[in-house]
Amino acid sequence: MIFQKSRLDNKQIREYSKFIFSKLTVLPSIVISNENRQYAYNLCKNVDLKDITYVALSIELGIK
Repeated sequence: MIFQKSRLDNKQIREYSKFIFSKLTVLPSIVISNENRQYAYNLCKNVDLKDITYVALSIELGIK
């Protein structure tokens, strides 16, 4: 559906997809310590549980 609405041809879609995926970094969940995961849970539990992983990773990496 996205591709149909974008009106891009197959080559343009392929190039765009390569560009987007080249900017992604995938980290295994083992990177986040249990302590930081629990801390993130405590911060997010009354807000949005879907944010736990993002908050935990930012704590792990020291991002404020």
